[in-house]
Amino acid sequence: MKRIIFSLFLIITLVLITLFLLSKQPPAILTRPINIELNGVDKNADHILIEAISDEKIITLNLKASNTSIKNIIMLPDGTWRLNAIAKDKSAYVLNEANIMIDVTTENAIAKLFFYGQQWDDLLVVSGRNIIDHKNNRVDLKGFGLTNGVYTMADPADLETSQFFLTRDDYRTMSLFGVNSVRFYLQYHWLDEDKRDSFFEYFDKQVQYARENGIYIILNLHFLGMAEDVANKQADGFYRGNQYSEYKLIDFWDVISKRYRYEPVIGGYDLINEPNCRVGFSETQLYNTYQSIINVIRNNNDSHMIFVSEPVAKYDNPSENYHDVVGAFKKLDDANIVYEYHWYQPGEFTHQAAFYDPYNDLGAHYPFMRHKESYKGGYYNNAYWNHTENNNWQLYQSKWVNLAEQSNCKVNTVEDMFSISLSGGGASGKIWYDDVMIEAKDLTTGHITKLPVANADMSIARNYDGWNPTPSLSSLPSRWYAYNNEESTGIQFIWDKSVDHTGNGSGALLIDGTKAKWMGSNQWATWGQSGGSLAKLYPISNNHSYRASAWIMMQGNPEYSASLSFNIHKTKKQFIDKAFMKSAIKNYYESWAEKNDVPLYCGEFGLTDPSRMQFTKTTFSNEEQAQWVTDMLNILSANTKNWAYHTYKNYSYRPDLFGLFDKNMENEPLQQIVKEYL
Repeated sequence: MKRIIFSLFLIITLVLITLFLLSKQPPAILTRPINIELNGVDKNADHILIEAISDEKIITLNLKASNTSIKNIIMLPDGTWRLNAIAKDKSAYVLNEANIMIDVTTENAIAKLFFYGQQWDDLLVVSGRNIIDHKNNRVDLKGFGLTNGVYTMADPADLETSQFFLTRDDYRTMSLFGVNSVRFYLQYHWLDEDKRDSFFEYFDKQVQYARENGIYIILNLHFLGMAEDVANKQADGFYRGNQYSEYKLIDFWDVISKRYRYEPVIGGYDLINEPNCRVGFSETQLYNTYQSIINVIRNNNDSHMIFVSEPVAKYDNPSENYHDVVGAFKKLDDANIVYEYHWYQPGEFTHQAAFYDPYNDLGAHYPFMRHKESYKGGYYNNAYWNHTENNNWQLYQSKWVNLAEQSNCKVNTVEDMFSISLSGGGASGKIWYDDVMIEAKDLTTGHITKLPVANADMSIARNYDGWNPTPSLSSLPSRWYAYNNEESTGIQFIWDKSVDHTGNGSGALLIDGTKAKWMGSNQWATWGQSGGSLAKLYPISNNHSYRASAWIMMQGNPEYSASLSFNIHKTKKQFIDKAFMKSAIKNYYESWAEKNDVPLYCGEFGLTDPSRMQFTKTTFSNEEQAQWVTDMLNILSANTKNWAYHTYKNYSYRPDLFGLFDKNMENEPLQQIVKEYL
């Protein structure tokens, strides 16, 4: 009996001890099956070692190499893991390696590794003024902007069948050119829930093509709506502040970051393209918006570089009180930030004939003298006509006027210049003007010279209307701008192509007063060459008098008057050339970056090329465009170092709008210039 009791006691004791020891053991680790895809396996590979590393844990898997693409499963606990794949031949010689970071969660069951292209070690980071990879190799980002039809394609599902589709051959072309990065434009609504899957399907192919060619992708939120809707004021285009609360930028980048946080092909996130500050949305608020987006990206365990842009209008309008940050940028509290600017100076030249903006006049040159002018007075004592003979063309000539001594205002011949006005007032009929001329007479010798009048015969349009391959010429002339006194209404200013003095089809400038309501004590209307983007002003000499002439035709009410007038302007001259651009970029951007020890990125620079349009091939060459591009690349290569030319392909259907590689309309002269600097 005693033996039985002792045996039972011993058994119970052992059970209790066992239960106690088991209670001290860690719980079983839950693992998940992760589908591994190996791509680009060397044809000589015999086996592949997979290493999954997390903290101090290492889990290995040996696979037999049977194809260039291999699939298998590895069991991993939840957490962040680095996967290394090492391909070896039969002699255990290492042929190549691949690596990637993954998060093992219920949402992530696939890990793709590539034995070619960017690896996790190639993820770009900021180091002082430079961008480097994790191996400390300096990487100067150089390439193109990729438009993807962001202005005209509403549905990313349509991208692959559009002219904007970027093929594997496009990436190979860029790689052979020397490109190592692209700025990839995104449309905000492509990430709407009903379009998101289509966009990711498209973009994942782009990542694949970029990887195959060793090209980094900088993702840029470029445009918010459709260009046609923006033009009709039915949508917004570029980001203009937090008054547009419907644009959930934080959510946009959160979606991108969660999907691509470990993708080394992506060089960085370019958060907002050309943001615009204004009253009610200060520069400080813009940087707060940047910081909020960055916080979400970093909370996703995403260490990609972040690109932040200055307010687009700050360089030209630094004194506006909503530009409340001293210097080109505000340095953010994140070590992996690249600071971005865009350069299109002089805009009169780089954007001529673009879109519908009347600022973008055809006929701009580079280099050129820019005149910033303010009106002082003028000479208005030339004859006033109330008819022309037989209602037909008649030559009008002003008096010879010594503008340095005219009595309307005091003239400083060092800084003052003059322009001309084709004037009419009180018209209830019509006045046409054509073939304008200005002459200067030397008061000592009497010698007369002609001064060049821009668009004197009205043959050059202001720009093009339309996005199609053959847009119509603008209904307004280049270099001529129309004004009238504020009280009067109903005056029509028309470039009338139905009539002209010489019969060459260039048309004439028309002031139509048939619907006018003239009000005020000083009733006037005028076509002039001042006040526009390409103001044409002439120097004033003490030793010269000046005469203006034009052919005028008048029809209708004989009571109204027409004349040619001289206007005096105080001017600030600015010669726009390579030296100007180099100094401006260095003093404004480079000095700030140097002081703050951060890298810069010129995310956009480029220009239109009117010589490529059917209408203007005989009028324009692109020699000046070539010079501007050469000057810019020389400046950027010496200082900023990181840049993207705007653009690889056009975002419209026109051959003149920035793109260099559009099918059937490639811009080979500019291509070759860019290639020299890649």
